[in-house]
Amino acid sequence: MLPESGTIPQYERKQVMTSQVTQKFPPVGATAEAPLRALTEEEIATYERDGVVLVRKIFPERWVTHVAEAIDDMVTRPTPYGRLLSNADRHMYSDLFMWKYSDAFREFVYHSPAARIAAQVMHSQRVNFLGDHMFRKDAGCEIPTNWHTDDIAWPVAGRQAMNIWLACDEATAHSSALQFIRGSHLWESARATRLSGATGDDRVEAALSKLGWKPSEGLDLSQVEQPATMRSVIRAAFHGVHRRLEEEMACAPLPNGQTGLVSIEAHRDQLPIVSWDVEPGDALIFSLRTLHYSTGNASETGTRRALATRWLGDDTRYAPTTGNLPVFWRHGLRPGDRFGGPLFPQILPDVVPGEGAERFAGPEEADPQIAFEDLRARVEWENEASA
Repeated sequence: MLPESGTIPQYERKQVMTSQVTQKFPPVGATAEAPLRALTEEEIATYERDGVVLVRKIFPERWVTHVAEAIDDMVTRPTPYGRLLSNADRHMYSDLFMWKYSDAFREFVYHSPAARIAAQVMHSQRVNFLGDHMFRKDAGCEIPTNWHTDDIAWPVAGRQAMNIWLACDEATAHSSALQFIRGSHLWESARATRLSGATGDDRVEAALSKLGWKPSEGLDLSQVEQPATMRSVIRAAFHGVHRRLEEEMACAPLPNGQTGLVSIEAHRDQLPIVSWDVEPGDALIFSLRTLHYSTGNASETGTRRALATRWLGDDTRYAPTTGNLPVFWRHGLRPGDRFGGPLFPQILPDVVPGEGAERFAGPEEADPQIAFEDLRARVEWENEASA
């Protein structure tokens, strides 16, 4: 939750790390590295059936080390998103769109095996990058990641949308291993339409308090100062994000007549919840529609670092709502467009010339005015769609 006072400092430019996997040239052609092995037919079938599959040791060790170091580096100089999402006092760090700032994360997007893994899982000829999200829960972190799906936060329509969660450290049930509800990507969901139910639920308020925020009234662009500032845009946008999540927490339909994601913990024995201990280099591959959760990190010494990268296939289209995350870079898309351009670049079968030119020229700072204009466009599009 954004603090009530203070400012969000600009990202501090400094020399980023280099490594044996870093390549300092604009992308030309298909540059993504092959994984250590192809996924088996059984692994792909498991993903399609369950919405999640654990794939062991598919990333080369050098990429795991590369990502772990990049996460630790990002903790020391977070983006505006990182300053919003992290809580150093409670040993939890999270950040988004790091690839726009850090060459190490940019290289992972363009050159790691992730895009080729995504292409195989989705049976897609075309693979676009949606966004990256890092997590670090240090020993003693008590902050859970509540039950949620990733799709409500992203402007995506289509089934070929997936997450590759790369483990950089060991994670067990004791140290914040992810948990999933098997098959939940196929459930009828309130995500298909706007929810109208009230969120005044004591269970929701209790869950929100653990995350550090109060119930939201939704997106209100009148809160945004003019000219737009980073702080005011983030605060306004996250009211929309929070409100959408709160609607899911209170009203989303579940099996056996239950409603609301806050009902899951009380009915765990009635749900097909699965989890695995993971080692560095393992990957959890799951649909953006799959419900997942993690506890805090109860270990006394171990850090749990992971990188989630989200990938899009042939059938996806741009479908923004006021509940999606704010974006601070121009993308040039309208509802119904195929993904592409400087914010959602194509990685396979070939990199599109020019899409990554500005990013390869240097870090791209977040622009609050762009975010404000994007939020205003989303409101207009939602109003047109409901008219």
